[in-house]
Order: sequence, then C-alpha cells, then structure tokens
Amino acid sequence: FEDKLTQKDMLLSKLLMKNKAMRTSIRRTEAQLRDKEQAGDGLQYIDFHQLQIENQEFVRKIDEANKELISLKKNYTKVTNQVNLTKQRIGDLLSEETLLKQEIDGRKRLLSKAEQDILKVVSEREKARKENSKLRVQSRNSNSAGSGTGSDGPRFMECLTLKVEEQNLERARKNLERKLEIAEGECKRLMRGTR
Repeated sequence: FEDKLTQKDMLLSKLLMKNKAMRTSIRRTEAQLRDKEQAGDGLQYIDFHQLQIENQEFVRKIDEANKELISLKKNYTKVTNQVNLTKQRIGDLLSEETLLKQEIDGRKRLLSKAEQDILKVVSEREKARKENSKLRVQSRNSNSAGSGTGSDGPRFMECLTLKVEEQNLERARKNLERKLEIAEGECKRLMRGTR
C-alpha cells in the first residue's frame, strides 16, 4: 500500500507542477498578446487565431489534469482508510491473542496443579494400602498366635480408620481425575480456538 501511496503522491506533485507551468504559459501568452495590442503591432488574424487555439488546448489540458488530480485524491483517501482499518483490525487481533495466551497459561497452571494433586492422592493411597496390608498381616499373626490380651479391639479400630481413610482418598482421587479431564478438555478447546 505504501509504495502505491508514494507513487500516487509523486504523480500528484508532477501534475500540480505541470498545471502550474501551463497556467504560467497561458499568462505569458496572454501578456504577450496584450503587449502586442498595446504596442500597436497589430496581430495578424492568423497569429491571434493560433494563440486562441493554443490557449484552448492549454485550458483543456489543465482541466484533464485537474480531473485526474481529483480522482487520485479520492483513491488516496480510500487507500488510507483501508490501511487504517487494517491496522486497527491487526491491533484488535493482537490484543485478543494476548488475552487467549494468558487464559491458556492460566489453564495450564490449573492442569499442572491438578496433576500434582492426583499424584499426591495416588501416593497417599498407596501408603494407606501398604499400611492396611501391614496391619492385616499383624492382625492375622496376632489372631493365629491366640494371644488373649484383648489388644484386638484397638487394632481393629485402627484398621477400620485406615479403611475409611483409604475410601476418602479414593474419592478425592476420582474427583481430581474428573477435574483433570475437564481441564484437559478446556485446554484442547482453547488450543483449537487459537488456530
């Protein structure tokens, strides 16, 4: 666009200079005509007629140049408006891109946190399972040893507590996995929307 605008500006300047030169030439010719009339030289009819023809030709050329100048000004205005609209659209798109990048970064952070939470829950669940298995083995060993010390009650309660804790951890894990699926789906949707 800018090259076209520069070319049109150069053509406009050239036409203005040509227009000015033609007007100067007309004034000079008219002045010569007046001088000859005043000097009493008395122009021959043919000379006068020739000057009138030249004058009409110059006037016609000036009119054509003015029409072309007006046309160029209109085109220049249209192109300038298009350039400004395009620049504004680019600015809007860049702002939208920045907002989308920020939103994607936020979603990625949420996704990362959800993944960390899932890993933590899985790790805690494994610890609880190991502890539960260990307690079951101890419970079996104490039952098989036949110790009538009455310590089975606290061990049973401890196993029950661990079982409840394991169930709670399992629910938390499933909840976090659901959140992760939602976050991944949202991330994919955003990625498709930015392409």
